[in-house]
Amino acid sequence: MLACVFAAVLLAVPTVALALDFTPNARLDDDGVLHWDAEEDYYSRIDLSPLTFGPNSADSCKSPVNGEYTYDIENLFQFAEQFYGAFSDVSGLNGDHSVTFVYYERRADGSMEEVGRAENAYSYTYATGKLVKLSTPDNLTWTGDDRFTASWDSVEYVGEYRVNFYETVSGSTSEVGGTYVEGTTCELTSVVTTPKDDATYTFDVRAWGPEENYEYCASDTSAKSVESAVWKTPIVDYYLTVGGFDVTSANAADVLGDGTVSYDPDTETLTLKNANINNTNVAGRSIDVDPGVTLPLTIALEGTNSCGPIMTQNGTVTISGSGSLTVTQNLSGNGDTGISVQNDLVIDGVKLTVNSNESGIQSNLGKITIKNGAQVEASAQGKDAYFALSAEAGVTVTGANTSVKVSTDDSYGNYPLVSYSGVVTI
Repeated sequence: MLACVFAAVLLAVPTVALALDFTPNARLDDDGVLHWDAEEDYYSRIDLSPLTFGPNSADSCKSPVNGEYTYDIENLFQFAEQFYGAFSDVSGLNGDHSVTFVYYERRADGSMEEVGRAENAYSYTYATGKLVKLSTPDNLTWTGDDRFTASWDSVEYVGEYRVNFYETVSGSTSEVGGTYVEGTTCELTSVVTTPKDDATYTFDVRAWGPEENYEYCASDTSAKSVESAVWKTPIVDYYLTVGGFDVTSANAADVLGDGTVSYDPDTETLTLKNANINNTNVAGRSIDVDPGVTLPLTIALEGTNSCGPIMTQNGTVTISGSGSLTVTQNLSGNGDTGISVQNDLVIDGVKLTVNSNESGIQSNLGKITIKNGAQVEASAQGKDAYFALSAEAGVTVTGANTSVKVSTDDSYGNYPLVSYSGVVTI
């Protein structure tokens, strides 16, 4: 962190023709800030040559404020003491150092032109060894509901903390990442985004001084914390059941355990690959989205597939892919439909067959779109079979080779195709 600051202050002395004389009348206040008198509308900076640090160019010059220029020269030397002290001797910082004041005029194009110098017009005295080293953070513990939040006691005068995490797997420990934080807690997963199952974790902390205040130098790195609990990846519920199984992060890659059903939560896609889903949940449905959950579900078909009733109560449903699906609803009197969605239903390029003892395919509030060569056949038979295909906001059949065949048991006065408030477009 200090190296980044140091790179910005390396000295490069310009060579220009001097034109004006200036008298800075420099003085140092009790906080180590150097003040010198303003000269009309000129800009100014200091030069510490032959020292190899300090404001290095016209970019560092300042305009006057309240009739004077200021520069925190003590803070600059404190920074140099910290930086050089990390790898070399700092004794050369002790004693008197000549200060030259450099003046600039702003050109019409916005650039700065040096117009004069007050050479060696002030002598600044610095003594090393007066920096305040921050206390080492202690009381390192694991907190939080899951006990995977790194926590420690606060340190006075701190600017930020550096936290490093270590992972132990099968007796082998390695550093796995770190970060800077301003507070006294840090979530493991904010640094280690994919912790390993059965691993344990430790951490250590180092306190750093406030930004731009180099009177305070970094503490020693703390001892490592105690080990965390054993990490177990939390199981995420996707609020979807298939064949009576809750779909979660633990089984999404192979929901039924036979390689025929998978779920991708990122794309909200349920893929059926030659799946034969005979079992249902307690509500009698083979594919069911939990009530109250909005899930824009895509059912992607590969090969030949079959299942019982499908129901979603919020969100659109798209059935697409290169395969086929046969949906069978054998129960009567339970008010269920072969495929029931609350919002829009899109049947895109697949072969879909629905056989139901009650209603066939229904969109309760949305519309049904059948397109791109989809082959849809819906049959609703029995006295409770009110319709084969129904949509509140209309039905659209579009695209070459797209076909729809719907049928009901006419003896009960039921309807093959119903659109309550929309139109049927073919």
